[in-house]
Amino acid sequence: MNRNRGIGLVLLLGSVSCASGAHTRAGGGLGPLSVHEVVWNPSHAAVGRVRAVAEASGVTAVFSDMGATILSSGVVIAVDRSGKDWVDAAVVPGADGAAHWIVGLSREGQLYRLKDRTAFEEVSTRYGLEGERVRSVAPIRGALVAFLLTQSIAVADGATVGRYRAPQFSTLIGGGGYGAGLVGSEPYVFDPSSLSARSYGLLSVKHIALGLDGWLYAATPRAIYVGAPGGDLSLAYDAQSNTIHQIVTSRDAVWFTEGRELGVVTKDRVLETRTQPVAPDTVLLPTASSDIWALAGGSLQRFSNIVAAPDRAAAWATAIGPIFAHSCAECHVPNGVSGIDLSTVEAWESDRSAIRERVIETRTMPPQGHELSPAERAAIGAWLGPVP
Repeated sequence: MNRNRGIGLVLLLGSVSCASGAHTRAGGGLGPLSVHEVVWNPSHAAVGRVRAVAEASGVTAVFSDMGATILSSGVVIAVDRSGKDWVDAAVVPGADGAAHWIVGLSREGQLYRLKDRTAFEEVSTRYGLEGERVRSVAPIRGALVAFLLTQSIAVADGATVGRYRAPQFSTLIGGGGYGAGLVGSEPYVFDPSSLSARSYGLLSVKHIALGLDGWLYAATPRAIYVGAPGGDLSLAYDAQSNTIHQIVTSRDAVWFTEGRELGVVTKDRVLETRTQPVAPDTVLLPTASSDIWALAGGSLQRFSNIVAAPDRAAAWATAIGPIFAHSCAECHVPNGVSGIDLSTVEAWESDRSAIRERVIETRTMPPQGHELSPAERAAIGAWLGPVP
């Protein structure tokens, strides 16, 4: 799977509007955000000083100075101690036809993927990147994934890999069919289908994010700017001091940190906590849902802003509550033998992807002696909703 292209990206120029939008502080669009911490390691298994984390299909890989710890539904299922110099991780489309690979990036720039949920194997050669130093990995959309190399960007589509000369990005992210990076402190967005790259003339940008719809979010220490694909950037959030130091897309939510506070940017407003839930040096990392990982000092936390709507809570109590009582409660109550509390609608909302995978797709839950009828599984599937 390899194809080299010596062509460079065509550069286009965008612009920035500093006018206050309807959802800025000046426009009255700043509202409160309530978050709760999600218990992701209920047994408090030792995972070392965490450096990166990635999750897919109910499996979480935690990369640390003691190797990689693999968890499923909060339970440790494997530990791979063969590599301890991890610097990054991501979930990318599988190059072997699998829906997803969990991959880790070593300090030397080599790419490894989780195989059989037990150990990691080197896969740089699968992308024709042997001898290259991979600096960042960015899923674009569908089968597309981009790799930031020393002198170029490589884009794989599942069958071939093309290499393109590009601005000297310091980092690379992807989403919504686009890739984006910073050249110095200026954001660029590139379209792998048209081989065009767009700059915005906005300086002092420290972090960027791309939404699932391709929208660009650019954060300076003092403000956040937002722009639709092909459009210009406009002011979305104005901080009161130079305290913005992260912005990350996690599924369909765009999170940021301002000092010790967590915030979420939507298309029409900005929400922010007032409880100082994180440390000032926190690094935000995406989850498989709209939750966010918060990494500080080697310790990993997970936060959710999901609040079950009253109708969903009522539906859970009516349709799921009785099923939970007779088939799940023996193990999944507070301080239960499983170590995973699923006794509330909030817990089910936070763990929807793992529940769907274990109960609906693989049917490995509940265990023998707690069987579900086809109608009960159908009721759970209906409440969980379609695959996001």
